[in-house]
Amino acid sequence: MASSFEYAKIQEGFRAHCEDRSEVYLLDDKIIAVVADGVGGQSGGERAAEMVLEEVRAKAPTMSDLMNPETWVQFIEQLDKKIFETEGAGQTTVVIFAATTDKFIGVNCGDSGAWRVGETELEDLTEGTEKELFLGCGRVVSKSFSGAFNGTLLISSDGLYKFAEQDAIMAIVRKEPPKIAASRLFQLVLGNSKGILRGDVALVVARPKSAAASMAEELETPLPV
Repeated sequence: MASSFEYAKIQEGFRAHCEDRSEVYLLDDKIIAVVADGVGGQSGGERAAEMVLEEVRAKAPTMSDLMNPETWVQFIEQLDKKIFETEGAGQTTVVIFAATTDKFIGVNCGDSGAWRVGETELEDLTEGTEKELFLGCGRVVSKSFSGAFNGTLLISSDGLYKFAEQDAIMAIVRKEPPKIAASRLFQLVLGNSKGILRGDVALVVARPKSAAASMAEELETPLPV
């Protein structure tokens, strides 16, 4: 069955071990996207970020109400405790959103970002987040968000917005479909003409599929023989 969403993800590191993670899961009529950025300067950040993906992958299919923000707030609280008690795991940021074609909900903690980008408007979904407390600290404070899924959702680690201007980021997201947008956003993070990254980066770009795109995909689907 064809997806009702257009989406793309990127996860790249400038060192041997990338501490940033991104993933997209399709579940029935919903899309779930995750970005986690393992905290540098301490051991175990990469492991903590990987645990976020593992837990979403394992638990999302059995969650009773994916589209309730409180479901994800409780998920974050439980995961915070699990990472805190896991030997060898450090701390990480996290942004998660779950969406149908008409609405989205999400949760975040730490300094990774989430935006809803419309034709003329821009909504910072993580505004007001406690940026200094990270998942795995044992006392995390998460922030939930929700809204109508009109426009495009962008979630990213700080490796994107530290090295690229917001106006440039948003112009790309508004103009390009997700796969092209993700590639062009990655180019913004590259530090020079040699293509050397200035930091780890993980991001997801997603939006509901337009009627025209859905029709084109149906026409391209081979008929059964």
